[in-house]
Amino acid sequence: MASTTHTRPMDPRTHEALDAMLAHLHAQIARSVDQHGWTIVVHPADPDRMEPSFAYTVGLAEKGLAEVLVYGLDADSAHLALDRVARRLLGDARRQPATGERFRLAGDVDAVLRPVPRHRVQPLMPAAVARLGCAVPAWQLVWADEEGRFPWNAGFNPDYVACQTPMYASAGRG
Repeated sequence: MASTTHTRPMDPRTHEALDAMLAHLHAQIARSVDQHGWTIVVHPADPDRMEPSFAYTVGLAEKGLAEVLVYGLDADSAHLALDRVARRLLGDARRQPATGERFRLAGDVDAVLRPVPRHRVQPLMPAAVARLGCAVPAWQLVWADEEGRFPWNAGFNPDYVACQTPMYASAGRG
């Protein structure tokens, strides 16, 4: 199973402190990718800015795959979901997923993959971009509500709307 790298909100007082923090984080991610083949970066929710938690893979692009991100899951659930997706893609002869391809997450929750436009990847997944030095392909793992509906379906649970920021290219049927 891939390891998880947690980030913590920090208030760097200088550019040097920020540069040092980023260098340390990128070194930690590099060690994890080198050891495990990929890693998962988790950003906790920021209630003050009303931002949901999100997590993403780093290292899949080096294997010819797109990186995967997910919003609105706690750190453990995000890790399990992304690890499951990564292992399936790597186990399927390193093939790219199809838009709307379904995955079953823990608790029998359905999820699908949607492509993320490249211009959105840089600000969302800086560790993945920094590792390769260029924009990487990415997919968003979008999970269904308790009735199996996705955010683009009528009747999707409104309590989950704010949890899943839509970074994918287009809504549509899964």
